Amino acid sequence: MIRISNFVIEKPENLLLMIPLIIVFFLLIYKRFYKSYNIQSRKFYRFFLLISKSIIIGLLIVSLAYPVVIRYKTTDQNPKVTILIDNSSSMKLFDSDISHFKGEIEKNNIFVKKMIINTGEITNLGTEILKNLEPEKDLILYSDGYSNSGASLEDVSLIAADMNSAIHAINILPEKKDTSILIEGPDKVISNVENEYIITINRVNHEGDVNLRFIVDDKLIFEKKTNKAKIKTNLSFSQGVHRLKAQISKKDLFKKNNIFYKTVSVAQKPEILLVTSQDTSLSDLVSEYYILSKKESIPDNLDRYYTVILNDISGDDISEDEVESLEEFVAEGNGLFVIGGRNSFDYGNYNQSVLSSLLPVGIGTPKKKKDVVNIVIGIDSGVSGSGKIESENVQFIDIQKALSIDVVNTIAGDSNVGVIELFTDMSGDGPFIISKLSKLQPKKVELTDKISKIKIKGISNIHEGIILARDMLKLERGSKNLILITDGNIGAYDQKNTLMNIRSIVDEGIKTYIIGVGQDADIEFLKNVAREGNGRYFQTDQSNRLNIFFGDMENIPAEDKRELFIYDTNHFITNKIEPELELLGFNSVYPKSNARLLATTMQGDPILTVSRYGLGRIAALSTNPDIWASSLYTKQNSAFLIRTMNWLIESPERKLETIVNFPEFHVNTSSSIIYKAKNPPENTEIDFFEEEDNVFKAYYYPEKQGFSYLINMTIAVNYNQEYENLGFNPELEKILEISGGKLFSDGKEAAQILKTDTKTEVQLNTDVSWIFIAAALIIYLVEITARKTYEIKSRR
Repeated sequence: MIRISNFVIEKPENLLLMIPLIIVFFLLIYKRFYKSYNIQSRKFYRFFLLISKSIIIGLLIVSLAYPVVIRYKTTDQNPKVTILIDNSSSMKLFDSDISHFKGEIEKNNIFVKKMIINTGEITNLGTEILKNLEPEKDLILYSDGYSNSGASLEDVSLIAADMNSAIHAINILPEKKDTSILIEGPDKVISNVENEYIITINRVNHEGDVNLRFIVDDKLIFEKKTNKAKIKTNLSFSQGVHRLKAQISKKDLFKKNNIFYKTVSVAQKPEILLVTSQDTSLSDLVSEYYILSKKESIPDNLDRYYTVILNDISGDDISEDEVESLEEFVAEGNGLFVIGGRNSFDYGNYNQSVLSSLLPVGIGTPKKKKDVVNIVIGIDSGVSGSGKIESENVQFIDIQKALSIDVVNTIAGDSNVGVIELFTDMSGDGPFIISKLSKLQPKKVELTDKISKIKIKGISNIHEGIILARDMLKLERGSKNLILITDGNIGAYDQKNTLMNIRSIVDEGIKTYIIGVGQDADIEFLKNVAREGNGRYFQTDQSNRLNIFFGDMENIPAEDKRELFIYDTNHFITNKIEPELELLGFNSVYPKSNARLLATTMQGDPILTVSRYGLGRIAALSTNPDIWASSLYTKQNSAFLIRTMNWLIESPERKLETIVNFPEFHVNTSSSIIYKAKNPPENTEIDFFEEEDNVFKAYYYPEKQGFSYLINMTIAVNYNQEYENLGFNPELEKILEISGGKLFSDGKEAAQILKTDTKTEVQLNTDVSWIFIAAALIIYLVEITARKTYEIKSRR
């Protein structure tokens, strides 16, 4: 397409026909008049014919290239809008009269249609919106924004955006008061082990004290007045089922949500076998949480154990029969924890032992060619990076540039590095490539200079930057990595697209690492991006830890090399823990291809590696807590060991013949029950059907709140979920932004937005090819007239 102001040639390739046709006409004209007339006397005549024919041909070819004139027209349609009125029970807290809001909209010649949705205790906002959604038609929601069934509002908002429809809402304030209560915490625990339970009090329209009573097994634990939203308490139980009840006293609208029931099923501590020939503090730690059996060698029968721990055992001390017994034990769904030291792994002749085939690590240093590392660094230079840190008076963009230069200096020189800017300019272009993917070392000085000159130029555009990075990386061999440096403060729609694009590039083998910038960074969103991208999230002061993934190990300070580093935070063992300790020693191992590396030294030496074997799980700790890492026994760091053993155990009920999984039961809500046994339960009030081998399922519809018995077990039934989240949903505005929707404070504001939304600018294309055809015809007639006149004069 060729465009000059409002004139557009839609098929410019047709213009190329001019060249050969003009040449042909030139030859024909020259040949004809050369034979007939004296060349010199007819020179001007031939030139005139060539010019006129060329113009005629040019005009005809231009007409074939679809010339159009573009003009724009703004249309102002009569807007229509539908208001969806939520009539569920939770809306009793609000004024149900919207006549004033409706009237203010209608004053602006906007037709308003009211539609009642939801009744009673079922709020299905997402599905109801879908039923009423039409292309290019807006909806207004009169609701508290909470839904307890059906399609999610986030997904529906995305669908609305694709249909060019916006979902708006009225910002309503509750007129009545209410308070709800619930108990949060594990419903299956191990006997005599403390667990934290949180009593949450949700207040609507008041902040005063409430009288709180907390009862366990009919015994009052405490009663007090409180204005707190969350009250924490630690509880430990004996084996069996225990009953928890929290109750508040307050005059409010709904009484049913002033009391909450919870049952806790307590299993016997699982038994763990510790095989060791040494005195170890591990015995004290393990016995605090589990039943501990301690032996110097592996016994013949391992059936009663959930996990076997081999503490610094030499490979020479384990026979082939014992290894075979361990293999069978793990394959059947149990755990194996191999702990290093001066007698194990590289010090324990594991290379010569059949035990090595069972482990997630190999012994020594791997003999493999260093992989090619490809990295794209994405720098958020959009408007979200223009905020200032008051204490330092430094713009976020300056911090991002400094961090980017630090990252460049951290990366090994033989890596392939590219840099992009994550923004879209006012013309809609972007993101942009600052430096194409190529070897870092030759361009490091030039690249740091380019980064230092980055300025804020437009709107943050992370999700399209991810696609640009993918295009740069997809054809490269070796590891593929994306490092995003941003505060993550983008709209809900952009966040949704960012996560969607991150998931798509993971399928292409690209890992995403995040460096969060600024005090107001959206940390939860950024951590979620890193989690979905199989990478890591780093705070600003942790960016040097990228060294482990991409840097030259020689550049790491000596004092940092032995610090424990959580390499993979997306695993049950390492999620949300940051042990702080220095390792005085470790075994020389490397992770096998089927293993997952969770923790290393700052130099990248493996410390904790895990894998699955059959139905079971194996963990290799290539250091020793007694001689090289005593800080692992401290309260702060012991979770690292306890979580490892919990992951290996998997479930304390695993070896029981019958396992029942109860959901959270709510009044007037159907819930499924899973019963694992050889046969279904007998003489029950509900019917079970076999879902798969030794797994039976049934549905239960409770009608009464409180404790009751089901399958000879105590269950807790609570108020309907309609009464749990009350008041106006603070997340609603962010959700509606996905569709381009707004939160209206009054009808006037709504009318103004709706009027603007219905004004559309239409592009009108007018075909002007007839003008060129007409011009060609006129010139042709002029040429004929001139030629005849000239010929008549020549004959005289």
